[in-house]
Parts: sequence; structure tokens; C-alpha cells
Amino acid sequence: MTDTCKKHCEANAFKIVIRGLEGEVARLKERLAQEKALQALHNENERLGLYKDAYVEQEPLIGCVNHDCAKCKERTEQEPDYWLGYGLQAHTEKPFDGATPVYTSPPQRKPLTNGEIYTAYITATNQMLRATDERLAFAFARAIEAAHGIKENT
Repeated sequence: MTDTCKKHCEANAFKIVIRGLEGEVARLKERLAQEKALQALHNENERLGLYKDAYVEQEPLIGCVNHDCAKCKERTEQEPDYWLGYGLQAHTEKPFDGATPVYTSPPQRKPLTNGEIYTAYITATNQMLRATDERLAFAFARAIEAAHGIKENT
């Protein structure tokens, strides 16, 4: 191989490497522009206060397991039909403070508000509800409510 041929091959190799690097630089510039656009969108959403409820420490939406927390006790609107005392005896009046309430029909639950569904979505997914997914999320929540017999009081 002559010196001229060798120099020509090296020059072509450098051109190929430079073209590859230029393409990689273009891809990096595009990704940087996307990141800047996303950051600008995030900053605008934050300025508008759209994230204010997302970062607030919230209680789990499922509540307590035994439904003996203050929030669950507060929600119970109906009075118990009976009370279980010692020896599983049924009483029409509460015999003592530790007696167990007995209901013959479940408490009537109200449907979630749109805000509660939105908060549940954020809590469950750890992300904001996008406008494109909003209708699907609300329809899903309403279908679950309907399956559990929860309907709007009319």
C-alpha cells in the first residue's frame, strides 16, 4: 500500500467517524431540547398550582383493615340493628363500650366525587391523571362503584 493510498483510506475513515459523531451530536441535541421542553411544562404546571395536592401526605384511600379507625367510625351513618355482648348474646341496646355492632344491611355508600377519583388515581399510580386518560379513569371508577351497588342518591 502506498503512502498516498494509506492517507486516502485514513481520510475516508475519519470522514465516516465524523459523520457518525455528527449524527450522535444531533440526537443528543434533540434529547436535550425535549428535556428542556418537559422541564418548562413542569415549571408552568407548578406555577399554576396543578401539583399542590399531589405532594400532600395523604392517608391511604383503602382505609383501615378492620374498619375500626376514627374515619371509618365517622362514616357509619346508620345505627346498628343489634349489639353482640359476652357469649355472643344479641342486644337491642349497647350493653357495654366494647360490644360489637351488628348490621342487617350494609351502610349505604355514596359515589366518589371526581376529585376523590383524581386523588385515588394519583395515589395509586404516583403520577398525574393525563387529560387523555381522564374519561377512562372515571368510567373505570364508576364501573367499580356500580359492581358494588353504589349509585347516586336521587
